[in-house]
Amino acid sequence: MTTINFSAGAGQEIAQLCDRYGSDKSTATGDSKFTGGWDYHDYAPVYQMMFSPIRNSVKAVLEVGLGTNNPDLPSSMGIEGRPGASLRVWKDYFPNTVVVGVDIDKDVLFSEENIQTFFCDQTDQSSIELFFTQCPTKRFDVIIDDGLHTEIAAATFFENAFNRLRPGGLYFIEDAWWCNGEDVSFLKNANIPYIVFGDTFHNRLIMVSR
Repeated sequence: MTTINFSAGAGQEIAQLCDRYGSDKSTATGDSKFTGGWDYHDYAPVYQMMFSPIRNSVKAVLEVGLGTNNPDLPSSMGIEGRPGASLRVWKDYFPNTVVVGVDIDKDVLFSEENIQTFFCDQTDQSSIELFFTQCPTKRFDVIIDDGLHTEIAAATFFENAFNRLRPGGLYFIEDAWWCNGEDVSFLKNANIPYIVFGDTFHNRLIMVSR
């Protein structure tokens, strides 16, 4: 495991797209609070650093978690959240990509140009397998887990989705609050090296490359 702190001032282009579409991954405005009342994350510097060299070659992005605004569901953004915001960020940032999103909330699923979304319960292996059967895109350059934000959920999806990455692909797990400096057991047990960006409860991002 390697831990790297965030670099302030980087990633402005992605941060600006987050502001445009209403994603809490980052902000370029300097505001401290997202619409849901919590602080913005600061993931744009990492994403810009990792994605800039491959921007034109990325053909498919998969993100877990569209951002439900149903307050009765876990990891809800609140009623003012904008489902699908980060999918639109990736659609704009990567000029040659198809963006696929999955969520457990069927009410936020949608389809638009270069974006497809599907139901998936990331804690259920059979649900994950069914999603991959239904999804016309079978291999991805980037996978981002912005879903339930528990280690069990992260482990279940990773163990059933990592092999869907193309060689050289990047896998990210956002909001890894349960990674408190200890080894991530499901990665350690599989002897998979990983990098942790950020050292705070709020901003902790895990990256694995294939």
